[in-house]
Amino acid sequence: MREKIEYFIVLSVIKISKFLPKFAVFALLKFFAVILFWVLKSRRKLAINNILAAYKDFDFKKAKSLAKANFISISQTVAEVLLLINDRINLDDVMQNGESAIKKVKELTKNNKNGIIFVTAHFGNWEFLAHYFATKGFPVSVVGRYGNNSLIEDNITFPFRHKFGNDLIYKDDAMRNMIKLLKNHGSLGILTDQKTGNFKAEFFGRKCYTTKSVATLFLKFNPMIIPIFAKRIDKMKFEIIVEKFPEIPSNLSKNEAELFITQTCNDIFENIVRSAPEQWFWMHNRWRMDV
Repeated sequence: MREKIEYFIVLSVIKISKFLPKFAVFALLKFFAVILFWVLKSRRKLAINNILAAYKDFDFKKAKSLAKANFISISQTVAEVLLLINDRINLDDVMQNGESAIKKVKELTKNNKNGIIFVTAHFGNWEFLAHYFATKGFPVSVVGRYGNNSLIEDNITFPFRHKFGNDLIYKDDAMRNMIKLLKNHGSLGILTDQKTGNFKAEFFGRKCYTTKSVATLFLKFNPMIIPIFAKRIDKMKFEIIVEKFPEIPSNLSKNEAELFITQTCNDIFENIVRSAPEQWFWMHNRWRMDV
């Protein structure tokens, strides 16, 4: 029964966002975000504590303000996704430097014969990023978790992720499918900024569990690693940031190479988050104290 109620609520929000003026969709989601900021006490506290630990020069008031802005930023992402589901957004219009970003990716991969790993974070609008590249001839298989609600996952999330030609790899059987994809020189999209696995690396100067899947796949198949982000510069306006992954020293042992690649990903994530900290997922328990 709970699944059906949640599904009905989400479906209703999607239907409503199809007819509301765009500004009203953003206003409505922002209203709910502010309410959730005060209602979800544990998430609010976690976000504030994470910000205080990451930014040593912040006082509580400044951290609280950033945490609130973070809730609102996520509401903007949700509003944008709702509008895209309803075909009310043209991705070419919202990606301000889309063509130059595509050109840069093509230049980076022109001699590549071993597949691509696009690495990104829960920053800006990561959903738009994957969809935009799919429309430009770079469909990716995105690694994601099967949702808690099967009705929402099967009838809303799954069709949305496939909307422009992308595929979805569920985490339960991710490694086998990622290996199969890269063996066929495909393109993989993976978000590695959340707590997962048991490999330790630093993020904002603190140790945290970080997946080493990117490193494992690189050492086995030598794909091109491309860090990429969709940074919000205004409402429904984004700058695509494409990074060149540094060359991995050839004299490293396997363990050293795994750490180098994993830590480099975290360092790149940290730099992008620092450029617009309100756009990252501070309410996630990234730094658990059992590390």
